[in-house]
Amino acid sequence: MDTYKKWQPFLLGLCAAIGLIAGMNMRQIHKPSVETNSIQLNSMDRIQKFADVMGYIQSKYIDSIDLEKSTDLALDAWLASLDPYSDYIPSSELNSFSNRMNGTAVDFGLDLVVADSKIIIQKVREASGAAAVGMRAGDQIKGINGLQIKPDPYYLDSLINSILESNQDSIEIAWFSHEFAREQNSKIGLSPFKDNAVELSFSPEKGVVYLKLKILNKESYREFMNVLETYVSEKNCKRLIIDLRGNAGGLVHEAASILNQLIPEKDVLLFKTQGFKTAAKEFKSTGKPFFRLDKIVVLVDNETASAAELIAASLQDLDRAILVGQNTFGKGTVLEQYSLPDGSAIRLAVSRFSTNSGRHIQKPYENSEAFSYLSNPENSRDTIYYSRKKRRLATNNGVVPDSELDTTNPALDSTEQLIAIPIIAEQINEIKKAVANQKESLKNNKQLDLILKNELLKAKTKYPGVHWNEERVIQTCHATILLWLYGESAFQQELLKTDPVFLRALKELRN
Repeated sequence: MDTYKKWQPFLLGLCAAIGLIAGMNMRQIHKPSVETNSIQLNSMDRIQKFADVMGYIQSKYIDSIDLEKSTDLALDAWLASLDPYSDYIPSSELNSFSNRMNGTAVDFGLDLVVADSKIIIQKVREASGAAAVGMRAGDQIKGINGLQIKPDPYYLDSLINSILESNQDSIEIAWFSHEFAREQNSKIGLSPFKDNAVELSFSPEKGVVYLKLKILNKESYREFMNVLETYVSEKNCKRLIIDLRGNAGGLVHEAASILNQLIPEKDVLLFKTQGFKTAAKEFKSTGKPFFRLDKIVVLVDNETASAAELIAASLQDLDRAILVGQNTFGKGTVLEQYSLPDGSAIRLAVSRFSTNSGRHIQKPYENSEAFSYLSNPENSRDTIYYSRKKRRLATNNGVVPDSELDTTNPALDSTEQLIAIPIIAEQINEIKKAVANQKESLKNNKQLDLILKNELLKAKTKYPGVHWNEERVIQTCHATILLWLYGESAFQQELLKTDPVFLRALKELRN
């Protein structure tokens, strides 16, 4: 009897589902097609199959079972078997995902990096719990919640994620302060913050505005427009660089809104979405951009995906922008999210998008035949597509940029970071004195040069088997110092000075 009570809610729900489908079958007596009957009978068979398995587990299984965990695993495997993008989101993770799409997040205010067998603080977010107790970039984490932490990046990520998912209000951190040269123990609370979609915006030279868009969430269009208001209206910048590198996509309607500000003509097809069971939907330009722009360059790499690729591909189709960088990821799939009664949800691939030329950017993957080519039988890999100005375009292979370049920034090389970060952490107090509000560039600072030169001599002895480029290590040191002392914007601008893709974009705008 107790065993039955344990399974009663599930069995009642299963019976209700069977009853619902049976009722639908009874209502549809108006000349149903053979195909419809077949689908409904198959659905009934499948539900009965699940009921049978649950019955055997209930009556025969040797041990107790965590029903919630088992159900989550089964749904996760089921959705994963459909395609690489459809997935199941447990209720414990849904809030975090929703926050990301809303442009908000909650954390402890720390970005950490592992270097020289130490866990070092890279960034401390303003107004966070970590900032409130006096933590600074360069300080070292010794332990969390009484545990000594292994200096392993995978272990560290797993630990932080498990803490955030456990909904703890606070954590105890043991840390070493370089400012006070002592170890401290502090209780740090979780704090919410606005996670900006536009990571960086500035004018690198007269008449040019650069903006880095890291995600397409509900705030992306508004933030994009704020940047254009500042630089186009107020500072008369008419040439635009949109950096979509590392942007994994997001909301399709945000991509459409941004495209509408870049296409001056009315009723131009921007893109179309369509699925095997989803009606075609066309997105056309309104012809009402608020700002007048001349040249546009879009930066892409192999992590530019989905709705971010859609922006790049649409602008390329319409010959509205020059694309610079690497071949993009190749995800042309539109996902819809559906909520489930227990607070969980599924994200299901329901359609693909095609651009103005008719091309698709989805790269082939297992199970793609039934989804891509039955949905769009005219979309053969042999079909040739052209831009408005008759330039030939790649299809079914992501977005191929007009100017292909390796997007790897030498200042972000892991070897250079291995050498640079411990140096900066060890000498942070002396470095602060040396740079003294020098925010624009750290070149030609003799005091800083002397500190770095002495530390690099020590590093050669410390890492005898490691080979590195000294000039690149110094570049990495300069960028890291700016990050730790003056924040993300100063850091990103310093990296762009040696970024070959960004430099090519400036060259394209000057031509």
